[in-house]
Amino acid sequence: MDTITMLIEKAKRNVSLLDYIESATGTDAKRYGKSTFIKPCPFCHKNKHHFSINEEGNYYNSFNNCVPGGTIIDFMMHYEHLSKEDAIKKLLEMANLAPEEEEKTMKSTKEKNVTKPVEKEIDFTDLIEQAHLNVQQTDYFVNRGLTSKTISKYKLGYAKEGFTFAIKNHSAIQEKENEFSKAYKYFLPIWNSEGRCSYFLTRIDDSLKTAKKHKIHNLKGRTMQLLNERYLQGIGQQDVIFVVEGYIDALSIEEVGYPAIALNSVVNANRFSELVKENEEALQDVTFIVIPDGDEAGVRLIENINTKLNDVNVKYELCELPGEYKDVNEFLVADRQGFEQFILGVANKAIASNKGDFLVNYLEHFLTVVKENKINPISSQFKFMDDALGGGFFPGLYVLGGPTSVGKTAFVHQIADQVASVGIPVFYFSYEMSRIDLMARSLSRLSLLNDRNSAVTDVEIKTGKVLTQALALIQRDYHSIAENMEIYEGRFGETIDSIESKVQRLKKYHESFLVVVDYLQVVNASKSSLMGERSTVDAVVTRLKQISRACQVPVIAISSFNRSNYNLPVSFESFKESGTIEYSADVLMGLQFRDIHQLANQKDEQKRREQVERWKKKYPRELELQILKNRFGDASSQMKFDYFTRYQFFREL
Repeated sequence: MDTITMLIEKAKRNVSLLDYIESATGTDAKRYGKSTFIKPCPFCHKNKHHFSINEEGNYYNSFNNCVPGGTIIDFMMHYEHLSKEDAIKKLLEMANLAPEEEEKTMKSTKEKNVTKPVEKEIDFTDLIEQAHLNVQQTDYFVNRGLTSKTISKYKLGYAKEGFTFAIKNHSAIQEKENEFSKAYKYFLPIWNSEGRCSYFLTRIDDSLKTAKKHKIHNLKGRTMQLLNERYLQGIGQQDVIFVVEGYIDALSIEEVGYPAIALNSVVNANRFSELVKENEEALQDVTFIVIPDGDEAGVRLIENINTKLNDVNVKYELCELPGEYKDVNEFLVADRQGFEQFILGVANKAIASNKGDFLVNYLEHFLTVVKENKINPISSQFKFMDDALGGGFFPGLYVLGGPTSVGKTAFVHQIADQVASVGIPVFYFSYEMSRIDLMARSLSRLSLLNDRNSAVTDVEIKTGKVLTQALALIQRDYHSIAENMEIYEGRFGETIDSIESKVQRLKKYHESFLVVVDYLQVVNASKSSLMGERSTVDAVVTRLKQISRACQVPVIAISSFNRSNYNLPVSFESFKESGTIEYSADVLMGLQFRDIHQLANQKDEQKRREQVERWKKKYPRELELQILKNRFGDASSQMKFDYFTRYQFFREL
């Protein structure tokens, strides 16, 4: 595979087809089950479920055959009428990639302080000024909460003929008039640092009774620009700059007196991050405040921003709107005074943080949390364990270790079931056992609790030998667990990014939940990591700690022991080869045989192993949970358990 082909394939992976199509068509995708559809179809405009997008494969299909299916390049060619060469060039620009020859040219020109080549700019200023003269003919912008000052500053426009007005009055617009052209009556210009209009969007008139197409029309064949991207050149030396998705959302914030950038689509997060990187030095004193919309596109924006700005030396914060508002402009229109106070408070907090984030800024929040008692521990449903932990699981990182096959997974999985059974969501990342394996274990455990004389094993359940009994358990006991438990079957080689992304998404919908990672040593730090095993585990532990703190949820991670510590009492040394586990974990625990201390004076390793094997075969197995470190309670507690291995059940003594 040659260099160009490799770059194209990489660009296809880096640029989300779904985000791009939503941006180009101005339509929000709809999800039905596992499928994603654009309605109406971007090509035949029929309001049916036949234009679908495969998000994982990054390709689209049209079951109506109004257009051949394909990749993002095919979509650009068919929808924007670009040549294949121009579509590839546009895709590479969006992905911030270039062929090797171009990279060398850019590098040499940069060394000579020559400006990097950019797309030839077209001046739409005269067209926009003509459209602005008609703005008094509509009350659309006023109804969106914008004052005459903002309308005049940005020269927002209106044309009774809609986008047809632009086609007729500017030679650079090569698009053909169609049945929808006249519907796009509102003109939203984008101004460059020289005060000229370099790009514009048009928005549909919602009041028209015609078949509704897409809300926003983007100029075909032109790279979409950000509203106010001139702020990224350091012009004005702002303390804070807000970043939002929609054009009108950005103007809503400007109404309050703060600078705002509109991405005009989630897909433009790539362009935003690239411009930030180019102007990194000029933006050192700026804090970007990102406010996503309250929908799935907003979730994707958060993920994109976190990924793109992670390695850039700029400050940014993510800010959520109050739950009753879908976007910034909706907040402004519904409660202007409340909106102004909200934006002012967010901005002042960021500015205060730049001067020094003193605790006085958090006193009100602290008192609110304490008063409302929001930090409630999640009970393990093991009484003595809860007592030792200070009441249960608090937001933080809990690491449970133990020798191989002692029962770590069974123990944590039982805790997960017990938490789910009382209505608290549990998200279990399982990298060794399948969903079927774990569900069968749950049913086996419940069968023992239901009637020890007729208890059945997980193997009997999985093989269908006791199907009637399993169905009865599901209907009577397991349903309350299943409706609050998700088991994610992780793949070997998967990175910590997938865990972080999912937990962040879940936090949007659940205030309190438990996360289980089974187990640490199989999660990668990154896809291309060349780190050794110890460094990888260190990196994963650090990220899990950050996830627990950022999302304010307890995370339980299972860890293996050093092989040399299998037949020794639990200690910090058992985790030593994993480095930061000892220091990063809020609570560090180990599961061990109850009589393990009897081997303290046994020097013969063979005899030690034989004794351990005898303990393993004992039924029930006699185990002990040793707490080594505990930021929330007693740091030296031991709890005794009987482990009924046949039924994966732990009984606290």
